[in-house]
Amino acid sequence: MLRTSERINDLLFDTKKKIFWLGTNGGLVSFKEGKKITDWKNRCAILKNRVDKIVEDKNGYLWLATRGNGIFIFDKKKSDVTNRPPIFKTRYATLRNLALSSA
Repeated sequence: MLRTSERINDLLFDTKKKIFWLGTNGGLVSFKEGKKITDWKNRCAILKNRVDKIVEDKNGYLWLATRGNGIFIFDKKKSDVTNRPPIFKTRYATLRNLALSSA
């Protein structure tokens, strides 16, 4: 559950599925209208890292920029996470470019 003390760093809205994806100091959180909040750090330990930026690629994967832990790719269908190699520890401005060019 999102605590009032957790700061929201980024927000992405999935218009097709009507889901809000929140990057917080405590990790990745999702919220669907009329449904409960899903705190992904309880389902996947990697997602407890601070998420500063969220970008969705054309295949529906979420690219998550974390503070000091690199970039993670989250497969929403499988609820699975892939960590990019340390070379991908990069600025947020290029996160969109990575997501778009890799899709």
